[in-house]
Amino acid sequence: MAGKATAVAKADEHTDMVISTETRTMFASMVTAIPDVDTDGASERIVLQILQAETWDDVDAPWDREPKNELIDKEMRIDSIMRRQSSYAGGLGVFLIVRGHLIDDERDIVFTTSSISVVAQLVKLFMLNALPVYAKLLKSERPSANGYWPQHLEVFGSAGETGRK
Repeated sequence: MAGKATAVAKADEHTDMVISTETRTMFASMVTAIPDVDTDGASERIVLQILQAETWDDVDAPWDREPKNELIDKEMRIDSIMRRQSSYAGGLGVFLIVRGHLIDDERDIVFTTSSISVVAQLVKLFMLNALPVYAKLLKSERPSANGYWPQHLEVFGSAGETGRK
């Protein structure tokens, strides 16, 4: 255990969480299983969505994203995730693009997250083949010492093959 104590690095300036080198290595081996946006036909979907636009307002639809703060404490079904490399120094090296829909009005949602807890939860849920999951995005009642608001998912159900509760 002494090796763990000496190998601790600041994981993200947005949190007060520290993550050991061993944990980062374990995370890295899991996160590569998440489809990368560039290899998942994302560019084709963007171009098709633009070409199928029926109004001027629809032309920027591929980049319309649900403001994440509006998703706090809303019940949602998370259907899929894709990863992208992050250039944020000190973070996990990736962020996720999350697709799903809100439970109350069935509205499709897409949001990005680099929250350490949310990313780790979603990666593990993917590895468990638990997606889609039903969850709420929660925000801490207090900011971290750095002034950021830690987030996590409250998962309350799964429609995945092995993630059933």
